[in-house]
Amino acid sequence: MKRLEQRLWIFLLPLFLLSCPATFAQVPFERIVNADKEPGNWLTYSRDLQGHRFSPLTEINTQNVSQIKVKWAFQFPDDRTEVSPIVIDSVLYITGPNSAAALDGRTGRALDLQASDSFGLSLHRLRPHQSWPRRSG
Repeated sequence: MKRLEQRLWIFLLPLFLLSCPATFAQVPFERIVNADKEPGNWLTYSRDLQGHRFSPLTEINTQNVSQIKVKWAFQFPDDRTEVSPIVIDSVLYITGPNSAAALDGRTGRALDLQASDSFGLSLHRLRPHQSWPRRSG
């Protein structure tokens, strides 16, 4: 029986290790390295590995910037939140104090909301139609 278990481990361990990168890596490193090929995405904190924080998109320019209108807004419970969102395939991933959200970039609809207490404990997922937990005090 012990020999069978060893053979099973020898077979299963490599399969498990090969499946880990696909399971846990949502954005392959190659996409981040080649960020300029996806100008509509903001795949990492500063958009690219060089930390440029510059969008190569040209739809907004000096001639039309005054015509920009707000299509939607999202408010975390803490109104002091300022974030640099990550944008992957039209989904905005944003974080706030003890909270995180995934939003549809076109509509602003919350796809996923999560919140925790002030110590980072009791992280719980909220359904998009639920409201944020009230702050005590």
